Amino acid sequence: MKTKLSLLLLLLVMMRAGAMENEVWISSIGPVNAAANGTQSAPFRCPDARSLSQLFKTKLARAGLTIHLSPGTFTVQSPGLLVWPGWKLRGAGVDNTIVQLITNAAPGVAATVFYADSSDGAEISDLTVDCNYQNQTTPKIVTAVSLTGSNVRISRVKAINWGTASAECFVIDIGNDDLPHVNPVIEDCVVTQPAPVIFGGGASAISIFTGENIRGAILRNNLVYDVCSGTGGIGCPQYFHAYMDSACTGGATMNNVAYDLTGPASVGIYRDTWNGQNAVLSGNVFNNVTVCINYNLTAYHMIGVNILNNVLRPGEGGTGILYYAGEADGDTNAFASQLVVNANIIYPAAGVTNAHALVLVTRRPNTVMNNVLQGAGEYLDCRIPAPDLAGTNTFVGNVNVSGARRNQ
Repeated sequence: MKTKLSLLLLLLVMMRAGAMENEVWISSIGPVNAAANGTQSAPFRCPDARSLSQLFKTKLARAGLTIHLSPGTFTVQSPGLLVWPGWKLRGAGVDNTIVQLITNAAPGVAATVFYADSSDGAEISDLTVDCNYQNQTTPKIVTAVSLTGSNVRISRVKAINWGTASAECFVIDIGNDDLPHVNPVIEDCVVTQPAPVIFGGGASAISIFTGENIRGAILRNNLVYDVCSGTGGIGCPQYFHAYMDSACTGGATMNNVAYDLTGPASVGIYRDTWNGQNAVLSGNVFNNVTVCINYNLTAYHMIGVNILNNVLRPGEGGTGILYYAGEADGDTNAFASQLVVNANIIYPAAGVTNAHALVLVTRRPNTVMNNVLQGAGEYLDCRIPAPDLAGTNTFVGNVNVSGARRNQ
């Protein structure tokens, strides 16, 4: 009996030791101590970017860790911190744990504060990423988080001071064209405060993107606000997308919020790449966003898009839903099939003098039902420029505020 009890106690000790080996704590308070045991009571101490980078490259360079970052500010060297498969990297809360790229991290080099080449099962949560783009010397692109793989999750991450000097930057994203992605999730994240510099390219705030092998991608409960575009001013990307809808099969973009995304090239939900099917856009609330939802399928097709129960308030000169399929202009590979627009409320943001509610540029019939569709000024409640579709769309139960105006 004693032998069995002793073996049980030994097993429990071994299990606890194993758990401790895979769960570590890191403090931003000095002095440097990378020789600590990494427990909650004796955390690794990394008060500067060099010590943090060294810790991530040595003692933490293995899969399956749970890493706790204490309250405080951590600094990071270029190109950023490599995230391993299965990591659960957790801060102490948005604006409590701040991870910041150092000033002049690497002149002329792109950087992402948390990045991965392959990170199946990884999670990052509960922290703020300060990309610090405005304090880099001739930078290319600086973004917050970029993970790759299946069952990857980014939760409760806030990103600020991001920017690009040339190509499009993706501030928080999951994706890689060459790898399969199953069930990637970005939720409860915030993107705002672009770096106060002149942008040399466009930007997308929150994205899940890949080739046609993605399954079950979810963007939910995120917030993007106070970003301008296309003006050439300080802190204004040349174009800006709050959310990139790239759910190629069975994905959803739901319950997200965006407001005050102004300028001629600002979009709430955008998609222009890869064929897909069975996407759901539901419960999103966008206010004063130039184009709230924009599908721009110039070379790709979608089968089964359901745009449901959204509240969309387009900005000046904008549109609530703009759905373009290249088939309308002769590209038979770019089409929209089984498109359903149901139970949305679309009306102009406060003070807007011209805005469309719904614009459909397709060659296949669509179902538009039970929506409130209200344009403004010289713009229309519903515009369908392809005249041969005038009698093939299904319109049922739609209402507006000031008398229907559509060009069917």
